[in-house]
Amino acid sequence: MRLLLLTAVADTTADYATDPLLKRWRKLGVAVEGTQRDPSSALRMDSGERRFRTVDAVFFGASSDKRFGAARLYRIGQSNLPVGECPSIYALPNKSSPGFEEQYKRLLKAQALPTHVFKNGARPTDPLFNGTGRGGDAYSLGNLPLDPKLRQVANATFATEPRREDSGKYYASKDVEMPGGRRWNMGWAQHVAVGGSGPQALPREVTYNAALKQLQWAPPVETERLREAVLFNNTVKLSAEGTYLRLPRGAGAQAEVIVRLLLPARGARFSLQVGCEQGGINCTDVYVEGGATADAVTVGVLPAAQSTVSDIKPQATTLRLAPGESHVELRVFVDHFIGEAFFQGGREAFTFDVRQSAQMRLRSSGGVSVGATASATAWALGSILVSKEQVLATPRIDGPLLKTDYNEGASSAPSPHSTWPLLLAAATGSAVALMLMAFRRVISPSSKRPSSATSRAARTTRSTSRSCCRPT
Repeated sequence: MRLLLLTAVADTTADYATDPLLKRWRKLGVAVEGTQRDPSSALRMDSGERRFRTVDAVFFGASSDKRFGAARLYRIGQSNLPVGECPSIYALPNKSSPGFEEQYKRLLKAQALPTHVFKNGARPTDPLFNGTGRGGDAYSLGNLPLDPKLRQVANATFATEPRREDSGKYYASKDVEMPGGRRWNMGWAQHVAVGGSGPQALPREVTYNAALKQLQWAPPVETERLREAVLFNNTVKLSAEGTYLRLPRGAGAQAEVIVRLLLPARGARFSLQVGCEQGGINCTDVYVEGGATADAVTVGVLPAAQSTVSDIKPQATTLRLAPGESHVELRVFVDHFIGEAFFQGGREAFTFDVRQSAQMRLRSSGGVSVGATASATAWALGSILVSKEQVLATPRIDGPLLKTDYNEGASSAPSPHSTWPLLLAAATGSAVALMLMAFRRVISPSSKRPSSATSRAARTTRSTSRSCCRPT
């Protein structure tokens, strides 16, 4: 296989003459012979060398920013990183998970933090996803030397065992550094609603939990701008029969719900049921179940029977608890046919199918204390869609548009913020760039919201917008 710098699909209907966000990319020729696919974003080494990896964990590089921009690349060699699709290597996020800032500062001062995140796609046969019937995205934390000599392989040392990014239908995610050094991750809701296809999931901000030595993946604060009317805000008494959240007719089909409750005892189970049919049947169960020890509980999703997809296997994992935690928080987004659940601020996450029904209820079973309650708040969510005029009026977060093709004769290397759309377009078929355009309204505080509509419409054409990874 050959690694090409850039390719493009001809579109005879595109308005190249007047659209400032549209550019006719041209092939600049073969960069390296004999490669695999899925190049990661490039790291800058201490020597100034740029290097990136491909799906087979082989590193390639260029001796400088200038030569990297001109695609003057060479093969470095095989590394010890995990093999997998849509790989990524990036510096440990400089932001602590909420509530663990002091632990983060102590480890930072002691220079005891891992330096890098190593992410890769894992197949259904990977032990990490054993029994799930599907693959997913995995990550490890560790250290990667940045001081090797040019063209010298630098192997990683791993500080943690691999963990899942998401225990549901989530795959082929790509990440990007946002202003302020924040790291966002965006992935494919694999096979949700349509087998072999599916929409893009919400963006997730990556933070580091220094107490549990793991990453957390939570929707960024910008997603709160999607909130419209408060649908429900009350304390709910838990019972085996279930308590409905009395939402306005149809409002629960596109909503966000946050529930907070005391950790259930061993054997006790609490569920937020979404997408219920009339009479509370055929719901999708998003649940917390008391564990055998005080430092963990079981969390998961039991999807309802679907008419649109056959892949509705149960999803579950262990939610680790930090010392002193007595409550668990569950945050769920429902958007017609897709749901996303985040436990304890994104410590564990799930992407799952939902029946297109607006009913929700809270339910408990198996020994929940008499009189036990949970606090619940629900919001209606507006559309992510924006007008063309709003997109063009929004200040670009990634630097100015590239006016000319970067080449060996350029006077200086482009900044990371201006080059990441180009590099990610080469690696992912422009999927991340398209997603950020869809979320332009969320990112920009000045954007005005259009009326509510089916918001996933902007993210349902995965097969035409992402080329880096195939279904597992």
